Amino acid sequence: MTWTPQPFLLPAPTSFTAATPFLDHIKPRPDIGGWELRTDYYFRLLDRTWMIRRGYTWDGASVPTLLGITWRVTYSKHDPIVLEASLRHDALCDHKPAGTTSVAAADDFYETVIRNGGSSWRAGLMRKAINLGGPKW
Repeated sequence: MTWTPQPFLLPAPTSFTAATPFLDHIKPRPDIGGWELRTDYYFRLLDRTWMIRRGYTWDGASVPTLLGITWRVTYSKHDPIVLEASLRHDALCDHKPAGTTSVAAADDFYETVIRNGGSSWRAGLMRKAINLGGPKW
């Protein structure tokens, strides 16, 4: 069986290991108010390895607000702590791949924020906002 690259999100070979910090993989895109992925990006979710293709663009962490206060007590949409989580979540929301759910994507957002040095309380509030106001599948 051969593996053929496809655009954006797809199951990927399991042999990849990220060798550089996440911020080295992205560049700002002021024209869209967001970011562009400079290299293919691999991540694990639900016992599978996924890949987001180079060139993917997203607007940062667009977490729905709860009572208009989410950003005042969490992180801004372009804070480095949430950028990797927002990339992963946006790609999952855009493609809704079989075998994933919106709850699993929100949980992955939470875990990625914490892994990048974020507060579990703030990450939890953001996960709650995503689960209440984000896309469902």
